[in-house]
Amino acid sequence: MSLSKINNNKFFSKSVLITGCILGLSACGSDSGSGSGSKPATDKGYVKFYNASETAPEVFLTIDENPNSSKDDHFERTYSGVEYSKAGINHDIPVRKHTYELAWQDGTSTKRDDLKLFNKGEVKAEKGKIKLLVLTNTIDAPQVEKYTIDVINTDQDKKDKVFDIRALNLYSNSNNYELHVSKGNETFKEATKVATVAYKGLSDSKKLKYDDYVFYITEAGKTDVVYQSEKVTHKHTSQYVMVIRKNTGSGSSPVTLDRVAGSSTVEYVDHDAEAKYKVYNGIQKIDLLPDYNSSVDFFLGSVDDTPDVANLMLGKRSESIKHAKGDYGVDITNAGTKKTILKNHLLSLEKNSNKTIFLYVDEINGENDKKDHKVNTLIVKNDRSLSLYDQKLALLNLVDSDDFSQARFYFVRSDETIDTAKLNKTVRFGENESINLINNSYKVYAIASQNSSRLVLASFDLTINKDSKEQFLVLEKDADSSTGYIIRVLKRS
Repeated sequence: MSLSKINNNKFFSKSVLITGCILGLSACGSDSGSGSGSKPATDKGYVKFYNASETAPEVFLTIDENPNSSKDDHFERTYSGVEYSKAGINHDIPVRKHTYELAWQDGTSTKRDDLKLFNKGEVKAEKGKIKLLVLTNTIDAPQVEKYTIDVINTDQDKKDKVFDIRALNLYSNSNNYELHVSKGNETFKEATKVATVAYKGLSDSKKLKYDDYVFYITEAGKTDVVYQSEKVTHKHTSQYVMVIRKNTGSGSSPVTLDRVAGSSTVEYVDHDAEAKYKVYNGIQKIDLLPDYNSSVDFFLGSVDDTPDVANLMLGKRSESIKHAKGDYGVDITNAGTKKTILKNHLLSLEKNSNKTIFLYVDEINGENDKKDHKVNTLIVKNDRSLSLYDQKLALLNLVDSDDFSQARFYFVRSDETIDTAKLNKTVRFGENESINLINNSYKVYAIASQNSSRLVLASFDLTINKDSKEQFLVLEKDADSSTGYIIRVLKRS
């Protein structure tokens, strides 16, 4: 990238770049210097980790200057776990060669010696440089790419009112992609190309003046926009890596964009990404709903002749429905009738989101202590994780009882009992909680307290392994169960 190209652009900065040539595709898999002869912006060296493996759990980075040393003063740090599509902060480390280790948690401890090591290598910290380590491919066949990035001269950039960006392509479909940018009040026709990047390629940096911007992604050499961000405001000096990666949300765009900064990672979702939702009927049959036949019609918006979900039976969930982003009112009727049992409950569908609407009934005391009822909605995100070594479960309590208002879920391993189980969550009626489980076999219990007694509401055996999917565990009443209660297991995706 020549300086003249920057100078001719209407919103790229005319200030001289202090950074030199940064790694491109040829540098993937090895350390490489920047080739810059200028004085480093700092005497410190940094390391940063980005988790781009879709099947990875949280990954812990350890930096050790000498794994064989037992001296008290030798440098050794294990940093917080980093989940998929996120980056750790820039860590200041001594300027020298180090061993890095990548590991995941397969027990209750996050201490280095208790983590499951799956990759290690060497990284050299240099003055004024960030060594970016990127985990790619699957967690059971991991690959680690190394990039070297010059630290910017923030004093000069603040004076010039500019920030620094470069593009990194981590979308593994073999295409080269182009990142473009326009002013916030302009369109793609006025956009300027930031970079063309092959898979695992990191572009040179460019400076942009403080302003509002829209980012676009196209396949290299093409003008069809496959991704467009919302308008984003940049009013501060910083340096960003704009990561092009697979879109794992509900929208139609194949890619999304992560803005990776020194201490944060922000996803810029496609501006027009659709959402998806499902509906679960947990409305129990009660005397206060005499016309309810255990089946409902679901309407997004006002009731008309065509329900969005028709004849949804108790204990069943609808298929996934794609819909435009926005805020909507939800109406529920008895199936095949216009008898409304729920009206104008809010459903907010953000861009790229995926949710399930759980319907349930709450018997309440009305006027003069007369029994009444309310049909409610509980809306929960359908988290989509492909992690091979752990799963996140959503726990829901839809049991309306005069005897107890909450239940505790216990996940008991083979060497535990309920009283010694470390994995447990309390969930109040009409609410949800989440818990993360490492691959293992569990006995799951839902326990309620009544006076001095504890009641076993429901239990079942659960195995979490590489083939498991994200799940809802829904506690409900069930007349066919020996205890009167059941835990239904539903896939979250």
